[in-house]
Amino acid sequence: TVWAALLYSAFGPGMLADILQQQGQTKVSSAAEANVLLSLEPVFAALLAFTLLGEVISTRETMGGGLILMAALLATSGSGEDSQNEDDVKVEDLDVLEHLPSDQLR
Repeated sequence: TVWAALLYSAFGPGMLADILQQQGQTKVSSAAEANVLLSLEPVFAALLAFTLLGEVISTRETMGGGLILMAALLATSGSGEDSQNEDDVKVEDLDVLEHLPSDQLR
């Protein structure tokens, strides 16, 4: 029975949840939004524990969840704008070979 529990925990919550999470991330428009959604995992876990299991959520946990929600809202407030700054460097703009001494190019 120990092996059955080990296999269940490896395939159920382990592998299956990871595959579903990765598939869900591909449906989100940007990496920033996916990161914000993933950071909300403890909030969703607390809400489900309260709803499904009747867990009591402390004031401290409620305040922590509120801080996470505020951070998520703050992080996504500028997500519609172009996030590239003029100081950002693109890979195409790098001319690495120009800056190397000629003896290092051999």
